[in-house]
Amino acid sequence: MKTLPPNLPPQGGGIYFGFPQQELSTAKVLNLLRENQGSCISGEELSARMGVSRTAVWKQIHQLEAAGYQVEAIPHRGYRLLSTPDRLLPDEIRAGLQTRVLGQQVICFESTGSTNDLALELAAQGAQEGTLIAAENQTRGRGRRERTWISKAGANLLFSLILRPPWIAEQAPLITLMLAVAVAEGIRRETGLLARIKWPNDVLIKDAKVAGILTEMRAQTDAIEYVVCGIGINVNAAPAGALRQPTSSLSKLLGKPLLRLSLLRRILYEAEQLYFKARHNGPRSVLETGQNLSCLQGTQVLIQLANQEHLEGMIIGMDDYGALLLRLESGVTRRITSGEVSLVRPEG
Repeated sequence: MKTLPPNLPPQGGGIYFGFPQQELSTAKVLNLLRENQGSCISGEELSARMGVSRTAVWKQIHQLEAAGYQVEAIPHRGYRLLSTPDRLLPDEIRAGLQTRVLGQQVICFESTGSTNDLALELAAQGAQEGTLIAAENQTRGRGRRERTWISKAGANLLFSLILRPPWIAEQAPLITLMLAVAVAEGIRRETGLLARIKWPNDVLIKDAKVAGILTEMRAQTDAIEYVVCGIGINVNAAPAGALRQPTSSLSKLLGKPLLRLSLLRRILYEAEQLYFKARHNGPRSVLETGQNLSCLQGTQVLIQLANQEHLEGMIIGMDDYGALLLRLESGVTRRITSGEVSLVRPEG
């Protein structure tokens, strides 16, 4: 199905492209099956509660099965929901989601160009804060500096969030840091793996990249209008081939496949806690946690700036706006707002 910029769905609604577009009644059938999970609900009761025919219910059950739901039909008793798919579907993302804002509005795709491009368009149209755009596959996924983000279809987490923080543009790097902390904490709580942050936008485990964040924004002179945060996480597959740095996946590190939906819901919860803490106490409150999870703190690094200048020194922290503080050998401290950071390994 051709992927086009979606219209905003109804409040709390979601769209999944790739399958024939689901009618609202199909979602109602799913909700009724959920309410009775573990027991049967008859086709007669389903049709009565929904005001449709038994044939219509049967068709909607088959639509659910085509989407990956396992529904058992028991003669003379009805239908029972046995299992749900680990797919990025709006109803599955919201099921058990413990947030008030993030992820309450969900738009999902089987395949799209870039979730960030769609999120930027929706944000410009006035999409509500917390809107989540997710995809099973991206054909034009990108990272910082327009680098290509490669991900195996249906294996990983690819999503973007729309935020509208009441901050000035200079504070935007703290949003990237906040999301990196949420990803690292979500991974730790779901898997037990210790994830660290490599400024400005990478999450590493054992020196291998498992996640990246791309933050884009529109701002007026004195305030941010909206921020779009794109997040890619190697859950069950890592890109192959020659890359800038070692990569891995959570499943490889764990030695077993990982359910993506549970991880996504955990990350959204962690992000919302951090976000509202920062909105209440100021974005500076994110820094301490970010610095504790940083793999650069106190290390000797080489930084390539956008103008190709190279600086070498020790990372001594971050300032109130999330910029790196680099102490040069001369003793001078430089403030770094963007650049490519490499660790300097001791000889031998």
